[in-house]
Amino acid sequence: MSIFTLPSASPKQTLIQEFGLGKITIVYSRPSLRGRTVFGNNSILAPSGKLWRTGANNATLITFSDNVTIGNTFIEASTYSLYTIPSVNTWEIILNKGIGGIATYNKVDDLVRLTVPVKENLANKETFTINVQQIGYENCTIQLGWSNVLVEFGVSTKIVERLNKSYELQLASETKPHFQVAYFYHVLANDNNKALEQANIALQNNPEAYYIHYLKTNIEASIGNVEGAKESAKKTLETATAAGSEDYKRLAEDLLSKL
Repeated sequence: MSIFTLPSASPKQTLIQEFGLGKITIVYSRPSLRGRTVFGNNSILAPSGKLWRTGANNATLITFSDNVTIGNTFIEASTYSLYTIPSVNTWEIILNKGIGGIATYNKVDDLVRLTVPVKENLANKETFTINVQQIGYENCTIQLGWSNVLVEFGVSTKIVERLNKSYELQLASETKPHFQVAYFYHVLANDNNKALEQANIALQNNPEAYYIHYLKTNIEASIGNVEGAKESAKKTLETATAAGSEDYKRLAEDLLSKL
């Protein structure tokens, strides 16, 4: 006979999100309202003005596998506790070096104390939820939502200089990832002249690569070479059709309609 245990009232969740050159991992327990109020002065779930473990059971832990910045504070790669102090109009976001739980919390170990505004949570969540949203190459937003309340704070990282050095080393080796370097210069480093140079080399090595032609189209459009972009878009359409890539056919047709 199978022996079952009662499911947790506030089940644990581990959220792993790739970000920059590393990952953000958040481990927290998710309480639900179940008809109760939250964040008010009389709330037993997360009273206003009181230090909250930002979830249930143990304190919420957040791990950055690479260095990041929150607010104006540089955060080294490590694991931290995420505490909050909710109030009606603002929340205080606290990143603390201690990971022993709220009973051992010490303000001296705070790395970040950031005040953020309260927003209306249109989803009106029954269960407390942490999300990583608005993910860019160097910026993302961590959102905390419960009931009709939503708060968020930004996380940033610096990767352009590190990637540039890495790609320079790779170009000097036998690897020579010309397409990846072209994409980097176009999207992140904002150097379309170098991007075009690398895209052309990549096409010499792989002239039927529709995705490289598509990148070249975007590079040429960015530097105002409309005629060149049109020709590259036509080449994208031709090679994508030959390869059976419906997605890139649509992308090429969309670009041609706008050039």
